Amino acid sequence: MGTNYTLRKNICDKCEHAKEKLHIGKSSGGWSFTFRAHDEPHIHNAKDWERELKTGRIFNEYNEEVSNKDFWEMVEEKSEEPHNHVLESPSVDDWIDENGNSFSRREFS
Repeated sequence: MGTNYTLRKNICDKCEHAKEKLHIGKSSGGWSFTFRAHDEPHIHNAKDWERELKTGRIFNEYNEEVSNKDFWEMVEEKSEEPHNHVLESPSVDDWIDENGNSFSRREFS
């Protein structure tokens, strides 16, 4: 079982509708967090995500808002998990960034 995270940008003050959504990645039990890479905007490592996350608000797939601090703490905790998607199911669209974070250009749910 896993939980997807999304960055919502340009959120309406009245109805909370987000004009833009960007998949951040997925947290799965027993696995390190897997980030979704994007070419536009250019997001290919954790530093890119740190910058991008400041432009909106983070939500999980259950419509619960997650603070930036709590999100990064979860990513750090997940780095200790025994499994890693990129190492166990490698693809040309996957890589590990300079900080050891898993990234995938592939669509995943």
